[in-house]
Amino acid sequence: MVILVKTFFIRLLVVLTLLAVLIFLGWWQRDWVIVFLDKHFYEESQQVCIYVLERISKDAEPIMLNGFCHIGQLALVSEAKTRLQDYSEL
Repeated sequence: MVILVKTFFIRLLVVLTLLAVLIFLGWWQRDWVIVFLDKHFYEESQQVCIYVLERISKDAEPIMLNGFCHIGQLALVSEAKTRLQDYSEL
């Protein structure tokens, strides 16, 4: 019984450590991830944004949601690209 509990906690510690490392790397490289997603999955992320906003605001016009998502994505990507340029100049 003690061995099972010890094994469980060791495995749990390993999984939590790996998860923490993945979260840290994702946060550390978030600008690269944002630029990558924009470059390869722009239409899909636009559709997801519109879908989520439609669920939140059922009476909003589709053109308004499309514009809001487009402007939001543009701002997010331009900030990420600016940070990447700043980092590359260091």
